[in-house]
Amino acid sequence: MTCSARSTTILPDNLPSDLKPIMEYRWQRDNNNLINDGRHIVSGNTLTINKVQRQDNKITYRCIAQESGSKLKRSTSLTLYDFKLY
Repeated sequence: MTCSARSTTILPDNLPSDLKPIMEYRWQRDNNNLINDGRHIVSGNTLTINKVQRQDNKITYRCIAQESGSKLKRSTSLTLYDFKLY
């Protein structure tokens, strides 16, 4: 899964790139922060789930995007429903 967000901050054109805010992403599974655990691989705005299991049915994953230095957060969720294991 991949999520993306873009900044709405208005910056001066001559601002050095090392001073520009960075979009930071955090992933959650049922409101608990995810870390790389072998099955869940978090890499920036991308979450990879290896070996989806039957107990993953109806689990909600959330991506939270926040610009560095900002208090504003945006999030989106995806719930796994009725997938088939082969």
